Amino acid sequence: VISFNESLQNLNRLSKITSPNDGLFIIKNNALLNLTGLVNVTNIQWNLTIEDNESLLSLDGLKALTDFFFMDINDNRCLTDFCTLENALINDHFGFNARHNAFNPSGQDIFYGNCSL
Repeated sequence: VISFNESLQNLNRLSKITSPNDGLFIIKNNALLNLTGLVNVTNIQWNLTIEDNESLLSLDGLKALTDFFFMDINDNRCLTDFCTLENALINDHFGFNARHNAFNPSGQDIFYGNCSL
Protein backbone atom coordinates (compact mmCIF):
# COMPACT_ATOMS: atom_id res chain seq x y z
CA VAL A 1 0.00 0.00 0.00
CA ILE A 2 1.37 3.36 -1.06
CA SER A 3 -0.97 5.97 0.33
CA PHE A 4 -1.34 9.45 1.78
CA ASN A 5 2.14 10.64 0.77
CA GLU A 6 1.45 14.28 -0.07
CA SER A 7 4.96 14.98 -1.43
CA LEU A 8 5.69 11.66 -3.19
CA GLN A 9 6.49 12.51 -6.83
CA ASN A 10 7.69 9.15 -8.15
CA LEU A 11 7.98 5.45 -7.36
CA ASN A 12 11.56 5.04 -8.58
CA ARG A 13 12.69 3.23 -5.42
CA LEU A 14 10.29 0.40 -6.32
CA SER A 15 11.98 -0.42 -9.63
CA LYS A 16 13.19 -3.85 -8.45
CA ILE A 17 9.67 -5.12 -7.71
CA THR A 18 8.35 -7.61 -10.29
CA SER A 19 5.34 -9.30 -8.70
CA PRO A 20 3.58 -7.81 -5.67
CA ASN A 21 1.98 -10.82 -3.93
CA ASP A 22 -0.82 -9.08 -2.07
CA GLY A 23 -1.87 -6.60 -4.71
CA LEU A 24 -0.78 -3.04 -5.26
CA PHE A 25 -2.70 -0.08 -3.89
CA ILE A 26 -1.65 3.47 -4.84
CA ILE A 27 -4.03 5.84 -3.12
CA LYS A 28 -4.06 9.58 -2.45
CA ASN A 29 -0.50 10.54 -3.35
CA ASN A 30 -1.28 14.02 -4.62
CA ALA A 31 2.14 14.93 -6.06
CA LEU A 32 2.58 11.63 -7.95
CA LEU A 33 2.84 12.29 -11.70
CA ASN A 34 3.37 8.80 -13.14
CA LEU A 35 4.20 5.21 -12.22
CA THR A 36 7.56 4.88 -13.98
CA GLY A 37 9.16 3.24 -10.93
CA LEU A 38 7.02 0.16 -11.58
CA VAL A 39 8.69 -0.67 -14.93
CA ASN A 40 9.58 -4.22 -13.87
CA VAL A 41 6.16 -5.24 -12.55
CA THR A 42 4.87 -8.06 -14.75
CA ASN A 43 2.32 -9.76 -12.51
CA ILE A 44 0.10 -8.54 -9.69
CA GLN A 45 -1.22 -11.47 -7.69
CA TRP A 46 -4.40 -9.70 -6.64
CA ASN A 47 -5.86 -6.25 -7.25
CA LEU A 48 -4.26 -3.15 -8.66
CA THR A 49 -5.96 -0.05 -7.26
CA ILE A 50 -4.92 3.43 -8.35
CA GLU A 51 -7.17 5.96 -6.72
CA ASP A 52 -7.40 9.65 -5.86
CA ASN A 53 -3.91 10.70 -7.02
CA GLU A 54 -4.78 14.21 -8.11
CA SER A 55 -1.65 14.94 -10.22
CA LEU A 56 -1.32 11.56 -11.93
CA LEU A 57 -1.16 12.12 -15.71
CA SER A 58 -0.45 8.65 -17.06
CA LEU A 59 0.11 5.05 -16.10
CA ASP A 60 3.58 4.99 -17.66
CA GLY A 61 5.56 2.38 -15.83
CA LEU A 62 3.03 -0.43 -16.15
CA LYS A 63 4.02 -1.42 -19.71
CA ALA A 64 5.53 -4.76 -18.58
CA LEU A 65 2.35 -5.73 -16.71
CA THR A 66 0.72 -8.75 -18.34
CA ASP A 67 -1.21 -10.41 -15.54
CA PHE A 68 -3.49 -9.15 -12.78
CA PHE A 69 -6.74 -10.22 -11.15
CA PHE A 70 -8.68 -6.95 -11.03
CA MET A 71 -7.73 -3.36 -11.87
CA ASP A 72 -9.58 -0.41 -10.38
CA ILE A 73 -8.53 3.10 -11.48
CA ASN A 74 -10.70 5.82 -10.01
CA ASP A 75 -10.78 9.50 -9.07
CA ASN A 76 -7.49 10.54 -10.68
CA ARG A 77 -8.75 13.82 -12.06
CA CYS A 78 -5.77 14.52 -14.38
CA LEU A 79 -5.39 10.99 -15.76
CA THR A 80 -5.96 10.98 -19.53
CA ASP A 81 -3.64 8.25 -20.82
CA PHE A 82 -4.27 4.52 -20.34
CA CYS A 83 -2.28 3.35 -23.39
CA THR A 84 0.37 1.67 -21.26
CA LEU A 85 -2.24 -0.94 -20.32
CA GLU A 86 -2.75 -2.29 -23.85
CA ASN A 87 -0.49 -5.32 -23.22
CA ALA A 88 -2.03 -5.99 -19.82
CA LEU A 89 -5.53 -6.19 -21.25
CA ILE A 90 -4.69 -8.75 -23.94
CA ASN A 91 -5.18 -11.57 -21.43
CA ASP A 92 -8.57 -12.32 -19.96
CA HIS A 93 -8.85 -10.96 -16.41
CA PHE A 94 -11.56 -10.81 -13.81
CA GLY A 95 -12.14 -7.13 -14.30
CA PHE A 96 -11.10 -3.63 -15.22
CA ASN A 97 -12.77 -0.47 -13.99
CA ALA A 98 -12.02 3.21 -14.67
CA ARG A 99 -14.27 5.89 -13.17
CA HIS A 100 -14.10 9.59 -12.35
CA ASN A 101 -10.76 10.18 -14.08
CA ALA A 102 -10.25 12.86 -16.74
CA PHE A 103 -10.76 9.99 -19.23
CA ASN A 104 -12.54 6.72 -18.46
CA PRO A 105 -12.09 4.08 -21.14
CA SER A 106 -13.40 0.56 -20.84
CA GLY A 107 -10.98 -2.36 -21.06
CA GLN A 108 -12.27 -2.98 -24.57
CA ASP A 109 -11.60 0.66 -25.53
CA ILE A 110 -7.98 0.32 -24.43
CA PHE A 111 -7.57 -3.02 -26.17
CA TYR A 112 -8.73 -1.45 -29.47
CA GLY A 113 -6.51 1.62 -29.14
CA ASN A 114 -8.98 4.17 -27.79
CA CYS A 115 -6.77 4.68 -24.76
CA SER A 116 -6.13 8.42 -24.34
CA LEU A 117 -7.62 11.85 -24.89
